[in-house]
Amino acid sequence: SRRWENNGIKKSDPYRQSSPEEKFNEKGETSEKTIVRANGTTLEYTYIKSDGSGKAKEVLKDFTLEGTLAADGKTTLKVT
Repeated sequence: SRRWENNGIKKSDPYRQSSPEEKFNEKGETSEKTIVRANGTTLEYTYIKSDGSGKAKEVLKDFTLEGTLAADGKTTLKVT
């Protein structure tokens, strides 16, 4: 199983994360994850493969950023 952390973000930080909400596939592996930050933005990971890679989407107040989740846990979002 893969452990997801808040990367040392402090409680007073507006970007701190809520507890992730996860969905699992038939093998019991995480297939989707949603994190809501204190400032109301939502980070969604979908189509998560067994190696941990998948799609990423951050929903901000007025727009959405889409990108990828790498197997090493790195999220890349692009502005186009």
